[in-house]
Amino acid sequence: MTDVARPIRPLPELLEALRSHGLRQGTDPGPMVAADPLPTGHPSLDAALRSGGWPRGALALLDAPTGGGATSLALGSLAACQAAGGLVAWLDPADRFDPATAARLGVALEWLLVVRPADPAEAVELAGWLTRTRLIDLLVLDLADAPPPRGLDRLADLLLRAGGTGLLLAGSFGRGAWTIADVSAVVDTIGMLQIYGDQVSAGEDNQIRLVHGVTGLDPLTLSIDALALVSDQASGSVSSYATATSNSSVAVDVTSASAAAPLFTQPTFNLKGQAVYTVFMLGGQSAPAGRLSRDR
Repeated sequence: MTDVARPIRPLPELLEALRSHGLRQGTDPGPMVAADPLPTGHPSLDAALRSGGWPRGALALLDAPTGGGATSLALGSLAACQAAGGLVAWLDPADRFDPATAARLGVALEWLLVVRPADPAEAVELAGWLTRTRLIDLLVLDLADAPPPRGLDRLADLLLRAGGTGLLLAGSFGRGAWTIADVSAVVDTIGMLQIYGDQVSAGEDNQIRLVHGVTGLDPLTLSIDALALVSDQASGSVSSYATATSNSSVAVDVTSASAAAPLFTQPTFNLKGQAVYTVFMLGGQSAPAGRLSRDR
């Protein structure tokens, strides 16, 4: 942990201090069982990810405008990981980390390793070093508004082999500038979250799927121009991709047998050729909300 009132200490020494502090307290913080996913802090999101949380070995991109909720999601995930017995780290080359906000969202600051690299490139290098130690279960790499630095592909490979998990905060560059092989997540200003990462073969037509993340709601149906493409999708699950013919103006609806009106509707949507789309439904049973986005 970096503190301006104290001399800077080597990372190996800090990691060992965290570990030994836990042992002196009689509570060893880890390591967690390698097969266990890391909780996100949001049960409905854990369910929608289909793995029960952030998958081990994944590099996840949290891409949102300012105030969109990506930082809160990252901090909540750190807090949940700590509560499950894991060690966590925050790499902060832009010096944006706010300990007061972190503490308010449940992060135990005495167990959090905060590193302030000189620039994004050094941040990626240090993230790789931390991953190779196999002591950090979840790390957050806050790149602010910087363009994607080199080495992210190697970091993803290191995480996969070491069984750690990384979250990237991408700032204003957006997902179009990034290429992440594992799970990506884009958080928008209303707190929706879209899950990407399935392998889809490009073809003449489009691919579209439904993510049902509304807790306690009946199964949902996704229709295009009144033709059901996904039926009876249960809460907390993600459908397979369905094929949809390209059309410049289609009506996309998500319905439930228990509701007379569609829970989500996009009356005039342009389905472009060879594209991949996700309709994501989130929220509670009393106020579900949806969003249709093009993944790629």
